[in-house]
Amino acid sequence: MTYTNKKIDRRLRTLLIYSGEKRENLACAAGVTTPVVNRWLSGAGVPDAYQLRDIANFFGMSYEWLLDGKDSVPSVDELAEMLGLSAETVDELLTLAALESDTLLSALDDAVYGIVSAIAAAQEDGK
Repeated sequence: MTYTNKKIDRRLRTLLIYSGEKRENLACAAGVTTPVVNRWLSGAGVPDAYQLRDIANFFGMSYEWLLDGKDSVPSVDELAEMLGLSAETVDELLTLAALESDTLLSALDDAVYGIVSAIAAAQEDGK
């Protein structure tokens, strides 16, 4: 897995979590199957330029942000509202993210994604 793959997969997972969208909806918007989206999310593959454009449009984010994380990054207050956390907590998490290694951040990201996925699955089962 390359550095670029890891950054894109992290951004895609973040967008899915923030938006509450399902992988199936993302797949449809990008013109691919859900297993392809799963490969993107695991870092085993990356979207092509056209798919990145479709993903950016689907989430209302800039194409550049998907590629390099610059431009259109939500503010601390926006993140706090989306996550249901205090602005202070979000600020501390962003500070931690800036100081820690990609390996640790990736492990934390995977753990959080696993927890969110488990909660979403439990909610689906409860419907």
